[in-house]
Amino acid sequence: MNSMLRHLVCAALITVAPVTAGAAEYTLTPADGAIGFKLDSTLHMVHGNAKLFTVKVNIPDAGTQGEVTALVTIPAKGLETGNGNRDEKMHTECLEADKYPNIIFEMNVVDGLPPMPASENSFSVTIKGRLTIHGVTHDTAIPVTVKRTDKGALVTGSVPVAFIKDFNIADPSVFVFRVEKTADVIFSLALPAPLFKAAQAAPAKQ
Repeated sequence: MNSMLRHLVCAALITVAPVTAGAAEYTLTPADGAIGFKLDSTLHMVHGNAKLFTVKVNIPDAGTQGEVTALVTIPAKGLETGNGNRDEKMHTECLEADKYPNIIFEMNVVDGLPPMPASENSFSVTIKGRLTIHGVTHDTAIPVTVKRTDKGALVTGSVPVAFIKDFNIADPSVFVFRVEKTADVIFSLALPAPLFKAAQAAPAKQ
């Protein structure tokens, strides 16, 4: 397995902020991309956006056997759809944001990374981890595409989330206004070029 690329994908949710000599932490914010969702309904497609989020990726010291990990944190009250009344219901009745303030994804596995020549511009893998919404946690697999850019790489992906069935969220449907039971979570994140050097130095999985 290509060590540099494997750790590039593991860290594909990132902007640079080194922490210690050897080990490094990288943090991504909304300035570096977007995380949102879309939910179909009887009237129109509802689009939501996370106005606040952080993604922290830890790359262990090259001399250790630790694994790259990523923690995505989205404040539930930071989700917006452009409709104040709808957002208030989403925060208070559906997500119960005062009780469950954060949506969290803990990434711990990258699966299916193919061999890639240096000349190839993009590749696809599946990242795996644990997704927590509304106090409920499920193992989740997310297909991801990494495309090289002049500034580093662009990481995109989406995953369907059965929010009512799997995460015990109240159905937001009202009278004739019905919504689908599954929302698509979508993200597009810019990976800066300096991360390539850190990824190359990260230890490979044995």
